[in-house]
Amino acid sequence: MKKHLFIFGVIVSCSLSVFTQNKMDKATFEKLVDYANCQYLMAFIEKNDAGKDYIKNTYEKTVKPELQKAVLNDLSNVPTFGKIKNLFPKGSNESALQLANRINDRKSKYNESPDNNTLLELLKTKGWNNVDLEATAQNIQNRIRTEFNFEQEQILEPESSKTASTQVDELQAQIAELQQQYNNLKNDSKILDIQRSIKNLRLLIIILIFIIVGYLFLIIVGHLFSKNNFNSKTDKSRWKFIKKICGRISNKTDANSNVRAFEVEFQNLKNNFNAELQSSKNEFELKLKNLRNEFDKFPKKTNEFQQKSDMDELGGTNSAYENVKYLKGKNGNEFSRVEDSPDGAYWRMLKSNGETAQIEFYGTTEDARSKFNGIFDNVSETIGDIQNAKIVKTIGRGIIKLVDNKWKVTTPAKIKFE
Repeated sequence: MKKHLFIFGVIVSCSLSVFTQNKMDKATFEKLVDYANCQYLMAFIEKNDAGKDYIKNTYEKTVKPELQKAVLNDLSNVPTFGKIKNLFPKGSNESALQLANRINDRKSKYNESPDNNTLLELLKTKGWNNVDLEATAQNIQNRIRTEFNFEQEQILEPESSKTASTQVDELQAQIAELQQQYNNLKNDSKILDIQRSIKNLRLLIIILIFIIVGYLFLIIVGHLFSKNNFNSKTDKSRWKFIKKICGRISNKTDANSNVRAFEVEFQNLKNNFNAELQSSKNEFELKLKNLRNEFDKFPKKTNEFQQKSDMDELGGTNSAYENVKYLKGKNGNEFSRVEDSPDGAYWRMLKSNGETAQIEFYGTTEDARSKFNGIFDNVSETIGDIQNAKIVKTIGRGIIKLVDNKWKVTTPAKIKFE
């Protein structure tokens, strides 16, 4: 009797151990498939498209941030397959889209799998389009088993016992690669057909040119010999003319090479002209700047009303208006040095009374274009587009004030680009 009870207890315990291995619900499994899909796609794209513009322009900006939402501790945030598919519009990344479809097909095998271990095996893949994904597959398995307390794998699957799904993946990858090679060959054949058509068209044009030239030659010869009352002098001149025409016809064979040589020579002349033009422009602007410097040294005539206005504005004297200085050492909205020399200066100081003064832009259009931020930031307000400007005007002088031995801009100058 005790023996029978013992056997019955063993049977019951074994049955309980079997039934305790619960199978996850279908919704959870489909979320895990979407999670694995996101992980595989990130690993595949970062290896397959490394160094391409797609990584910087599309993947990093829109694709990766969405795929990174897939986390195991909150499956509700895992992107659905619909969202994943929308990340790859037609023509953007066909290989990645095909991989996403293959992984998503695993959802249809839920009813065929008896337990969790079988379901997790469906999430594995070895690679896609010659990109190895085994390490990513192992990481996915470890994370899921750790998060959901599933039993860890202890025995590695031998090479001879590949699952059917893995073999299907490999075959599909080979088919996709062959399809891509076929498309490339198809495109190459179209290009070759176009090139052949162009060559045939060129040959036809050359033949037509020779036919027309030959026809004109026959007309000229027939016209010259249509009359019988030739004298020797006329014959010589006409033969000379015929030889000249024949020489021109023979020279037609070198027309293409002569045209190419002419194009090269024209381009060289154009480049030299542009270089000389730029040099002359720079020399002209330098001379203009020097003339402005010389002009500034002459005393400026002004009427009594303007003198009074200048003195009322700054509390200075008329002699201060004539004293032109050049501001240097710009840092933010301050200038650390005031010098008599204009070399290296882009602003000049006018109407100084020792404590306040006015400033206006002093430089060339090229200076303003090449050093825009360094010259105008924090000291002026600009109007117009410097890139297309030919003239830089100061339409409103700025006001500066001496603070701690530095001239600080209190009222920005107004600059207009025309």
